[in-house]
Amino acid sequence: MVKLDEIFPVGIGTYRLEQSDKATALSGLHYSIERGQNFLSTGFSYADGAVVELLSAFFPTIDREKLFLCTYVEPNVHTAGAVEGQLNAYLKQLHTDYVDCYQVHNPFETDLPLETMYEEIFRLKREGKVRYVGASNVSPKDWKRLTEQGTLDFFEGIYNFECRNYETNGVMADCRERNIRFVCYQPLRRNRTAQKQYPLLLELAKKYGCTQNQVILNWLAHQKRLQTIVKSLTPANIDANLAALDFKMEAADDCRMDAFCCPECEQIPVDWDHSGVGVPIHLLANQF
Repeated sequence: MVKLDEIFPVGIGTYRLEQSDKATALSGLHYSIERGQNFLSTGFSYADGAVVELLSAFFPTIDREKLFLCTYVEPNVHTAGAVEGQLNAYLKQLHTDYVDCYQVHNPFETDLPLETMYEEIFRLKREGKVRYVGASNVSPKDWKRLTEQGTLDFFEGIYNFECRNYETNGVMADCRERNIRFVCYQPLRRNRTAQKQYPLLLELAKKYGCTQNQVILNWLAHQKRLQTIVKSLTPANIDANLAALDFKMEAADDCRMDAFCCPECEQIPVDWDHSGVGVPIHLLANQF
């Protein structure tokens, strides 16, 4: 089984995994594994379960114990017993008897209390169906409650060059203090960040002979020491993402990346407490 310190810095994303060309999708997944990527996250909310169905053809073709699998408790869970029921559905479709990490995907859309769901998740860990417990997209207040309820191993949240909410509100620092692995999704905002043509990214891409996206992934992996999730299916794109790990930026340039501020993102209010004011954190990166 993959140990926490063996997880590759760039994870395999499956959101919007290509459904129209399953052969290409499966080939891309195999290529990612060949290149050393060993973290994959998926959930039943992706394409209404079609992604998990596609992965059901992938898992029997790999060495399961060489892949770290993270799955989500989705919002259609309305009873405590359904938390295990959904896990059992993952186990059946993905041909495995355990998941490496299980976590509530989006508390904002879930009507069952977080405490109730995590009582079940911690129980499933004790029973061996789940190796590690994670949290995703929670408010700072809910984060504090969860860390008091039990030991968390992962936190998955939006974090990129522009959106740094989980850094400014202290969750990222708390993860470091507790030795909780911080996993950031949408690290490239699905290429929207590069399309903004920020002068700093353009300058550093020219300086290091790489792309803007490689500058971002390099900074996240080396300077911020974060794990990223990126969906790429073609060998060329996978190679480009992994090449971002092959160089080291100068300390002064890392500091400039750290100091960058995106007023366009910062002026968007986040609705942490279902007040109806602002946007849920999981939708923040899609707003600009």
